[in-house]
Amino acid sequence: RKLLNMAQKTVLVFGGSGIVGQGVIRALLENACRVVAVFRSAESEVKAKRRLGNPPESALMTVIGAWDSEEDAATLKTNACKAGEITDVVSSIGGWWQKGPVLDQSLEEYSKVHKDLLQSHFMAAKTFLPLIADKEGTSYTFITGAAGHGGMIFPNAGFVTMFAAALMKLVSVVQAEYSTKPVRVNEFCIHCYVQPWDAVTSGGVSNLDMGRAIAGVVIHPTTSGASLQVGAKNMEKLATTGSL
Repeated sequence: RKLLNMAQKTVLVFGGSGIVGQGVIRALLENACRVVAVFRSAESEVKAKRRLGNPPESALMTVIGAWDSEEDAATLKTNACKAGEITDVVSSIGGWWQKGPVLDQSLEEYSKVHKDLLQSHFMAAKTFLPLIADKEGTSYTFITGAAGHGGMIFPNAGFVTMFAAALMKLVSVVQAEYSTKPVRVNEFCIHCYVQPWDAVTSGGVSNLDMGRAIAGVVIHPTTSGASLQVGAKNMEKLATTGSL
């Protein structure tokens, strides 16, 4: 299922071992994009590539590394750029957390979750958005979640609510600061339960279908500076048009 001929696009994907990230990679590959997927460990890389059917390196290049510090991020950028000129970035970073009331947590736990859910997005954008910002036809897509809207949606998941909301504010600031640049900076906020493409249950949506919606935003140059609120009912429109 190809939307356009995207053989000239090289898309850097953060979070390739996650459920959403796997769907994004597969959707980009089926649309003839070259993908550079970032993994924190060789183990997660092997598992993800096997899950994707071990695509050839000509289609999927993988980079193993951290981006927690400026030094690590610089090394990661050097290695990622060996794949060629990066045209787009999808930042699908962060997992779930539900361990109790926030004020019962240690400072160590606070710092860990902050790094996983917010700092990681900041460092990814700080490292790679300036790299593509002045080039026509480029895009940077932040993947966020509905937990950042309103009050606390899930019990004992306060850190998720806090840092998801902070990430949304980070995105809006970055969009404002880069509004005069050619790069399209978008937020893709997921409002549904995403599951692996071969294990979708009642009430869930396939990560491949969600990946196709995200790929649509990357591929079609129709949306810029947007905060896209995405659920099961409007995924297909995004996949085919890149806009709502």
